[in-house]
Amino acid sequence: MKRILWNLRSWRNLFVGTAVLALVLGQTPGVITAASCPAGMSALDCQALQNDWTQYIPDTNYSSGCTGSVLPSSIPSWGSQIFTEAANQYSVSPALVATIYWRENGGSWQEPPPPYGTGTAYTSSGVGPVWPDGIVGARGPFQFEYSVWLENLNANPSHQIDSTNNQAVIQSAEDLTDAAYGAAKELATLGGLSNNPVGGLNNTLQPNTIVNAIRSYDEGAASTNTDLAFVTTALETYNSITGNGSSSCTGSTGNGTCLITLQGDGQQAASWQPLCPWIPQGGYPDIYPGGQCTWWANYNFDPFPVGSQAGGGSPENLGNGGDWYAQATLDGIPTQPASAGPQVGELVSFTWHGSLGVKFPEGHIAFIVAVAANGASFTVSEANVKGLWQVDTAIYPYPDQDINGFIGPDQAAINWMSSHPGGS
Repeated sequence: MKRILWNLRSWRNLFVGTAVLALVLGQTPGVITAASCPAGMSALDCQALQNDWTQYIPDTNYSSGCTGSVLPSSIPSWGSQIFTEAANQYSVSPALVATIYWRENGGSWQEPPPPYGTGTAYTSSGVGPVWPDGIVGARGPFQFEYSVWLENLNANPSHQIDSTNNQAVIQSAEDLTDAAYGAAKELATLGGLSNNPVGGLNNTLQPNTIVNAIRSYDEGAASTNTDLAFVTTALETYNSITGNGSSSCTGSTGNGTCLITLQGDGQQAASWQPLCPWIPQGGYPDIYPGGQCTWWANYNFDPFPVGSQAGGGSPENLGNGGDWYAQATLDGIPTQPASAGPQVGELVSFTWHGSLGVKFPEGHIAFIVAVAANGASFTVSEANVKGLWQVDTAIYPYPDQDINGFIGPDQAAINWMSSHPGGS
């Protein structure tokens, strides 16, 4: 178990990767069920959990209150309060601290020795660096190696340790409370903060995710070993704990959300609601035929804001959906080639007509509301795939040879996201 600090990603990735909620994202099918969504999680965020989204603006406002999550009764009483208090001290999930204890003790809730329980003393791993007293490898309830423990031994604010006294250091590593605080501090350092996404088994090396924190705790963050044997069972336990616990957090829908559900009625454009918080009520000035895919794209995306070099605020028809990428590039509107990958707040232009899977001369244009953790798919809000004036959401694979390219995001989206790095 070694420590490494990951560099921050660009704001476009960061604003969703560090969303202000203790959100469990990025599970792979078969590991997580709908019942695993934490108490208080909105239907949107639960869908994000199921579909492996990391790039989207959360619907449920989990903020710091979620660190007060209550562990389920399956967690032994001798550990529940200790795990929770240690986790809260370092803004990690109590479920994560509990999970590490369970995993580091052979996949069991091994009862600790006195004064916490009636169990026997913890054994060392027997593999790794030697402690000052001659014990080899990781030791104590959270299996610390000596060098890592020296970085975390004063994590418990109520029990500061003189690091020059090796005996005190050793005893503290064996103490359930001190070691729990040390583990929480180490997990926070490894990117296991409660407001970070869980990530997925398809990429246990993804920084600032719960799965990477679990992997790094066992392997060391600098290691490139995916450690699936360790992480898989730990993740299943983490999901079980978070799915069966309760939370003191309060959810608030519409708090900076890019919506994915039907937000209008019939052919009255004024009745539709914009997808994202930076979009004005009633949408942007629209010059496209109502109910078309181009209408819905322009409703939620402003390619020619007032004062812009691209158009100076004068609407211009970019043509059919399949023409938008090429025309936007010619008009000086920010674009990205298909190889750049999807981003929330962008438009995607196809040579084909949505989920019909049939190529039409007019192509298709849609608004991206979420991107999967592994980048292999993205979710769009689109119109006129199922019929005129019908708005739906669909998940599409990436890469796709029929993607012409991506447009945006527009300046209003950039301004909003940069000033709301967690969707808050």
